[in-house]
Amino acid sequence: MKVLLVMSDFFEPQYHGLWEEAARQGVEFEVVLGRIPGAPATASFGDVTVLEPFTVRDRLTWKGLRGLGSAISKSKADLVHVLQEPWAVVATQVISARDPRPVVTQGAENLWDQGAWLERQVRRTIVRRNLPRTSGFVSWNTAGVEWAQRSGLRASCPVLVQSSGLPRAERFQPREELREAGRQRFSVGSGPVLGYVGRLIPEKGISWLLEAWRTSAVDGATLVVAGDGPLLTDVREAAAGDPTIRALGPVSADEIPSLMASLDALVLPSLRSRDWEEQWGRVLVEAMVAGTPIIASRTGAIPEVVGEAGILVEEGSAAALRAAIEQVLSDGELQGSLRASGIERAGTMFDVRSGAERVRGLWDEVVTRGR
Repeated sequence: MKVLLVMSDFFEPQYHGLWEEAARQGVEFEVVLGRIPGAPATASFGDVTVLEPFTVRDRLTWKGLRGLGSAISKSKADLVHVLQEPWAVVATQVISARDPRPVVTQGAENLWDQGAWLERQVRRTIVRRNLPRTSGFVSWNTAGVEWAQRSGLRASCPVLVQSSGLPRAERFQPREELREAGRQRFSVGSGPVLGYVGRLIPEKGISWLLEAWRTSAVDGATLVVAGDGPLLTDVREAAAGDPTIRALGPVSADEIPSLMASLDALVLPSLRSRDWEEQWGRVLVEAMVAGTPIIASRTGAIPEVVGEAGILVEEGSAAALRAAIEQVLSDGELQGSLRASGIERAGTMFDVRSGAERVRGLWDEVVTRGR
C-alpha cells in the first residue's frame, strides 16, 4: 500500500514514530508538507514534496498549500491521509481535488463549535460539505469522532481514535540513567519533584497550579515548570519569590525524556474554556512511558488518556489539587503503583507498533471499500 500523507506543517522528527513504524510494516509513503523556515524538508519514512503555504487567517487551521492539487494528481498513492481537521483549508483542498482516490482526514479538536459566530457558521458549512465526501476519519479523541458523526460523517465510514504523535518508548530508557542525568541537568536536588511541562497559557491552569502549590506542604519538595508562553513572566515572578519553584523556560524535545524521568510526578491542570479543552495531552503519554506518576484535571480527553494511571481532580479547585500533590509526593507506594500502571497503559494503548497496525487496518478498509 502507498499513502500520500499531507501535512500543512512539519512536526518534529521525535513524533514521527507512528509513520516510521507503518513504513517498517510495509506501507510506502509520499509526504507533502508546507515550507517552514529552518525546518527540515525531509522525513525518514518517505519522499517529501515541499509546497508554499498561504494563510486565509492567522491560524494553522486556515492555512492552505499552493500547488496541492497538482501534487495529489502526480502521486501514485492508493489513498490520501491529511493531518488536518475536516473544516481546514488543506483538508478542503484535498477533498476537492479532482482525483478518484479515497481521502482520510485526521483531526485533534474535541470542540468543533468555537470562535466567533461567523467562524462557527463557516466551520459548520465546510464540515457539512467535506465529511460526507470523506472515506475515513481519525481523531485524537472519542469526542472528535462523535462530533464528526453528528456533523455529516456517513454511518458506514471507518473511524479510529488515534493520535499521530505517539512517542517511541526507547527514547525514555534506561529510566534510572535518565533520571540521574535529568536531576543534574535541571538542578532539582534529591527531594520530591513535581513538574509541569507544556505551553504557559491560562487554559493549562498555570495560575491554579501556582495557587495550589503556595499552600502545599511537602518537605523539601520542588515545583519545576518547563515551557514557554505568555505566562512565563508570571512563573518567573513566582519563582523569584519562592525558592521551591524553578522556572526552566523552554525545554527542547531532546531533553524531555531526562526531564520526565527526573520528576516524581507530572501535573497537567488544564481548564476548559469556551473555545478549547484538552484534546489529548502528549506529555501525559510521555509521562506514562517514562514511568512518571500523573496528576491532572478531569477535563477534555484527559480521563480517556490517563485511565487508572493517574490521579484526576476537578477543575479549578486549589484544595483538591493541593491534596493530590501532597498525596502523590508523600506516598512512595502510591508513586510505585501509578508508575507501574502508567507503563502498562502506555505499552498497550499508546505503543507505536500497535498504533501503526490500527492505522493500517483503517487504510486497508478504506482502500478495499474504494475498490
